Amino acid sequence: MPENRLHRLLREDRLWVALVLLAALALRLILLGQLAEGPYGDYLGLDERYYHTQGLAVAAGEGPQTPFFMSPLYQLFVGGSYALFPGTYWAVRVLQLLLGLGTLLLVYLTARRLLPRWWALGVLVAAALYHQLFFFETLLLPSTLSVFLVTLGVYLAVRQRQDPRLPRSALIGAVFALAALAHGTLALPAAALGLYLFFKRLKKNRRRALAELALLVGAAVVVVAPVTLVNSLAEVDFVLLSTNGGLNLYLGNQAGATGLYRPYDPTTYAMDFTARQPAERELGPDVTPGEVDDYWYGRFGELWRADPGRIVALSLKRALLYLNGYEFPQVENYYFEAESVPLLRLPWLSLYLLLPLGVAGLVFGRRRGARVLGVVALAYFLGLLPFFVTARFRVVVAPLLIIGAGLFVHRAVHWVRLLRRGGWKRSRRLRWGIILAAPLLVFLTWAALRAPREIHAYDNLAVGYNNLGSEAYARGAYAESVEYQRLALGESPGMAPARLNLVQALLALEDYDAALAELELLRGARLDPDRLASLTAQAQRGGGDDWAALGTLQEAASQPWTGAALRAELAALFLELGDTLNARKHAAAALERDPAEPTAHLVLARIALSADNRDRAVELLREGLEQARWTAALRYELALLENDSQGLWEAAVQGAAEGNWEVWSAALAELAARE
Repeated sequence: MPENRLHRLLREDRLWVALVLLAALALRLILLGQLAEGPYGDYLGLDERYYHTQGLAVAAGEGPQTPFFMSPLYQLFVGGSYALFPGTYWAVRVLQLLLGLGTLLLVYLTARRLLPRWWALGVLVAAALYHQLFFFETLLLPSTLSVFLVTLGVYLAVRQRQDPRLPRSALIGAVFALAALAHGTLALPAAALGLYLFFKRLKKNRRRALAELALLVGAAVVVVAPVTLVNSLAEVDFVLLSTNGGLNLYLGNQAGATGLYRPYDPTTYAMDFTARQPAERELGPDVTPGEVDDYWYGRFGELWRADPGRIVALSLKRALLYLNGYEFPQVENYYFEAESVPLLRLPWLSLYLLLPLGVAGLVFGRRRGARVLGVVALAYFLGLLPFFVTARFRVVVAPLLIIGAGLFVHRAVHWVRLLRRGGWKRSRRLRWGIILAAPLLVFLTWAALRAPREIHAYDNLAVGYNNLGSEAYARGAYAESVEYQRLALGESPGMAPARLNLVQALLALEDYDAALAELELLRGARLDPDRLASLTAQAQRGGGDDWAALGTLQEAASQPWTGAALRAELAALFLELGDTLNARKHAAAALERDPAEPTAHLVLARIALSADNRDRAVELLREGLEQARWTAALRYELALLENDSQGLWEAAVQGAAEGNWEVWSAALAELAARE
């Protein structure tokens, strides 16, 4: 190749951008490989399991039976992936990897419109080196999709400020509406950006400004309307996007809130993911998802009326935490996963450096269109303040902070050049710029580097070990679950959820004495009384004391707030002891509280069978299959009654899907015996 041609090629932006993207791709593929070999390869956290389940339903063509609880768009994204690549969430991770590369390209294209090309290339390299971007690509969470959509929307908005076009307004509205469907709190930045573009345009052409705003809003409404319609068809109540806003607002401000994520009850949230049980206790079993959402908004209202000063102080505390460089976990924990993934332990670009430079750049960025980044980031920050601080929320605006850091460093270099030329005396703008930037940068650096006491709850490995123990239990590895939970308790002996999970694993291993000993250590802890009574009764029964178990369940069921599951468990025990009258009474009480409680349906069917009424038993089981949320046990019982081998196979499959390994093993054993 001639020397001048090689020289021109090396000066081509596209070559260097392609090389950076190829390096980023290689990095991500190495990360996936290391992840597959570690304990988190097949681990799905609580929220990830929700999206996995909902994605499977979408791929199977099942429409939502209730309004969307969390990110509607991400559920469709996961479902589309499963439709194309059935049976594996690794396909989702690969698709998110490609989305991540798209985000990097958009970061470069946006920076190229605000900075000289070599500076823009430096911004691209910085984005490729920020660990949270590629870390979240490995998780079944909407963060990566949100990051891509926000970056795309900002790129389009910067172009709109520099070169206004009517069709682009509609595209901006559609993209930010999709972002809001991926992450509900992005609705506020979308509105703020629309108003910002409108008022900027209003100064020059009022009619054109109104037309652009109308197109932006109209496109957003067109995108959001189908989701709102689906929610309305699933429920009479009006639900715009999803029904988790009230819960998250309460979680961020509940008694004892620290500004970080904490479930309303750490012992029940995994089993009551939509936080329905507390609403049922006050409003009744027929409460709708929209009413549950309203219930939690009401709980927040009570907190506000009781002590508004505390809520305001919490918001200020959260503001400082958002500016801190620590990657606060929610369920996923970057620092813990880095222990088993070597690539994550490398010294990547840190938020400790990125936050001060990025925020300063968004404040002082003066290039035409740069204010777009600041408007979106500020509106997003304000929208998150009422909730809680977590890395998965903050990563959404990470590309904007990276571009902002490039803007600030570029401007700082410009200031240094002016100072060398005696600019301090000649330029009032330079003097005021440095006078205002210096204290801001000092404050941001202090906020980023300080070590808030709240992080110590996550500094140990207890949360990570507890997560791995829960995952091991879900796949039937009970001994492994016990090992992880004991490691969690070794790190944090007072961690009640880990001890309760340990009890559950010990019961699965039929180590009833050890389970009772651990339950004794939980006496006096703030735990869900239903779950504690259920586990205690299981341990007592395993030790051969059915009457003690009966007393434990009866005492718990005497409380007015007792849930349907415990009442059904009491009914099942009465039936085993031969008391069909009490069994029927408590099963009926359970179904009155929750018609979807499977054990109650099963008890009523067995009562009918004990009275030699086989047809009635079959009828009750079929009714249960139509109403119950967990159907493995019902399918197994019905298959036995009807001598249906195909039904036994379906029960085994359903048992595996639900994590009901008892039904799974019983169904497979029955099939093997028939062969």
